[in-house]
Amino acid sequence: MGFTCAACHTTEVTYKDMRMRIDGGPTLADFQAFNVDLVAALQSTLENDSKFERFASKVLDEAQPSADSKQELKQALQSQTAVLNHRNTINVADAHQVPYGYGRLDAIGAIFNQVLSVFTDDPRNARAATAPVSYPFLWGTHQSDYVQWTGFAPNGPLSIGALIRNGGEVLGVYGKIDINPSGHDIGYSNSIDFRGLGLLEARVAQLRSPKWPVESNMEAFQIDTDKANQGKALYKQECASCHTVVAREDEGQNYKAVMTPLSELQTDSQEILNMVGLRNADQFAGRKEAIIAGPTIGYTTQGLDPLVNSVVAVRLKSWMKPR
Repeated sequence: MGFTCAACHTTEVTYKDMRMRIDGGPTLADFQAFNVDLVAALQSTLENDSKFERFASKVLDEAQPSADSKQELKQALQSQTAVLNHRNTINVADAHQVPYGYGRLDAIGAIFNQVLSVFTDDPRNARAATAPVSYPFLWGTHQSDYVQWTGFAPNGPLSIGALIRNGGEVLGVYGKIDINPSGHDIGYSNSIDFRGLGLLEARVAQLRSPKWPVESNMEAFQIDTDKANQGKALYKQECASCHTVVAREDEGQNYKAVMTPLSELQTDSQEILNMVGLRNADQFAGRKEAIIAGPTIGYTTQGLDPLVNSVVAVRLKSWMKPR
C-alpha cells in the first residue's frame, strides 16, 4: 500500500463549521512527522505483545492465528519497519537539521536517495534531504512544458517528462525497483502501477483552479471590490511578468513556463546544489540514460540521469509483461 498524488496535492480549508476540500491543492500536512510517527507506531506494535496480537488478528484475518503465521508476520513487520526507519535516517541524517514543518517537503532529495542509495545498496550515496519547498498545486501541471520548481523536467507530448514526474514520485513514496546487476535485461522489475498512474494523470489533466464561492452569503467570502482592484493593479505591475494569470476557461490549454534564472530570483539555491552534486553511479555506470538512448552514465553521476534511467526502465518492463 502506498500514497497517490492526493496525499501531497489535496488541501482543506476550514471556516467555522464549513470544510472545503480542494483537489490538486497543496497539502498542509507534515510529511516528515508522519514518517517518524509511522515508524514509532510500527516499533511499538513490535514491542508491545497486546498491540501485536491485535495487529496480527486483523492482518491475518483469523480468530486464532497460528504461531507460525504470527512469527512470519512479525518478521515481515520488522523488515518493513527497518526499511522505513532507514528512509527517515538518510533523509534527516543530522538531529539538528531543521524540521520541514507543515506544507513543506524535500521530495527530490528523498527520491534521489531512494534511487542512488537504497536501490543501489550504497550507503555512501545517501545525502541529507535539506532543501524542503512548498508543495505545488496541480492544475496546469499536465499542460505546462516544464515542471518541478527547478524546471528540470520537460513535460511536452514528445518528452518523457510526465513519466519522470509520475514514476519518480512513486519511487519517492515507497515504490521499489530491482536494478539487475547483469544489465542484460532492458527493464527493471518494480512495484509501479502504470495503469493507475495513467488514470491519475488523466485526472490531473482535468483539474482546474478552485472557484471563489462569491454566491455565498457568508461574510468571509465577500469581496471588497476597491481593495481587489488595487490588488489587481499591483499584481499586474509587480508579479505578472513571471506569474501569468490564466483565465479559468483557458486552463486546459498548453502553456510555456517562465524560466527565471536563479541569479535574478536570488532565492535559496540549496535544491539545485543538491541535485548537481556527484555520487557513485554503481549499477547505473555504463548504462544509457534512457536505457536505449541518450548519453552513457559514468562512474560518478548527478542524480537526474539515474532517475531517468530508472523510470524509463520500469516503463519498458511494464510493456514487456505478458497480458
